[in-house]
Amino acid sequence: MAKTVIQFQHTGHFWNDLGVIALWRWMAENALDIGKTSNGDLMAEFDGCECILYQDCLETSGDETDVYAVLGDAIEALTGQVAQPSKTGKIWWTGPSSLLYAGQQPNFLLRYEQLPKKTQWRRRGHCDVCHGEGHAVRTTGTAYNPLLVNVSRMSGFYSELKGGYQICQSCAFAAPFALTQAWYSWGDEFLSLTLLWPVGVDLLAVDRFLRQTTGLHIADNLRRNYKRVFSYANSTTACFLDLMCSSWTIIRNHTSADVLMMALAGVQFHAMQLSKPSKTSNVVNIDRYQTIPDPMGILRLVQQSDHISQQGKIWNSLISILNDMPVKRRGADGKIQADTNLLNQIADAIVARSSIEGILEQRIYEALDQLHTDAKIIEHFNVFAFRLFVPIYFKEVKYMSANLLSALQSVGETLGELVKITEDRGILYNLRNARNADDLLEVLSRVVVRHADAFIERKPELWRNRVRELTEFIDNNNWHRARSLLGLYAGLKFIELSQKSQSSSSTSTNP
Repeated sequence: MAKTVIQFQHTGHFWNDLGVIALWRWMAENALDIGKTSNGDLMAEFDGCECILYQDCLETSGDETDVYAVLGDAIEALTGQVAQPSKTGKIWWTGPSSLLYAGQQPNFLLRYEQLPKKTQWRRRGHCDVCHGEGHAVRTTGTAYNPLLVNVSRMSGFYSELKGGYQICQSCAFAAPFALTQAWYSWGDEFLSLTLLWPVGVDLLAVDRFLRQTTGLHIADNLRRNYKRVFSYANSTTACFLDLMCSSWTIIRNHTSADVLMMALAGVQFHAMQLSKPSKTSNVVNIDRYQTIPDPMGILRLVQQSDHISQQGKIWNSLISILNDMPVKRRGADGKIQADTNLLNQIADAIVARSSIEGILEQRIYEALDQLHTDAKIIEHFNVFAFRLFVPIYFKEVKYMSANLLSALQSVGETLGELVKITEDRGILYNLRNARNADDLLEVLSRVVVRHADAFIERKPELWRNRVRELTEFIDNNNWHRARSLLGLYAGLKFIELSQKSQSSSSTSTNP
């Protein structure tokens, strides 16, 4: 009897490639035996069927009945993961499928041999996904790839609409498995969904990463399938940082840490945020889609942000900063509301390896304003995390020069002490309002002249060499960064001293 061979190709289409790897992960977990071929390729063996993972494809071969049986078991397992029947017999989508497949019936989750029997399929043609010829094909919709739709409808479309791409039998079978290996996080009361997934230069690279992270999935949490380490993450980049921070906190004390770092070297991440206008709507919007090319670099930054407290506990300055970035305000009803705009800005900047000091400065000034209005909200604002993270970021992000960082910190903290001693907050706001190098130097000059008596009494101490070093450094090319860092360090010092004074005042009034 002739052997049946079915191949699922590495295509370069991210969703299909993840689907192929997800199908292979099911085979590897359910095979009778796992081994390697004589050429060293990974192989999963079933009764009468061999499944081999190559760099460019997943191949199943054996007796036709046995091959179809293995693929049939796989699609049944997938159906059980993404859809459940209700008491009335209707199908309810579960997890991310409830948004991604809104308005669709699960009739696309068919056994491999049954797909071409549906009326939408043509006997053979060109596949726009794997570029194969001679297989059964049909036009594709979001069931097989959420981005392969009509470009004119990308900003908003019904999930059952089909685009102009054709997809073959093998690609259509593998693609829906992608959701089983994607990382997800729900937001806005389950009206928005953020998906994260790895893509590799070949199938083996993604398989290595997924093998290392299998144990990081959380199965019993409806809102996400990974441990959250900072609050309010809902954008694509914030969720990616949350995932990287979560992964690091789980594996940092295990020998697999280096292995995970090596596995990340072969992949990049894709991220997508989807939403719908209401719980009953079938409209699915793709709000954002992006690639994250260097996840290993981000994980290295997370790793370098670890610190050991005086009590011997490990804490992470990046995680602390991300937790403090949402601006919390008390609403009219007394409840705390969070503005995540700055969190999203800094997440975008960190992922893009761009400047962050201006965003940090803005967050510090928000905290300074809250000292007037509702100081209780920033009672535990982690000034140490901000102070420690800046030089770490300067070191890890190569374009940033830190040669005068110590001078900026010294002068900035002196300004913060001066504001606390003299109650002259105008120093901070004049600093923030500087619009060029001359403005900035003028602000520093006025501070020295106006508060000369305080400096003479060394309240606070003024390190003249640091000031001279700084003023010689500031020019029209770097004044904006210098202003941001001065404001950052001055604000942090003022907040720190204010927190200490509030703490001591609270203690002294307690009976």
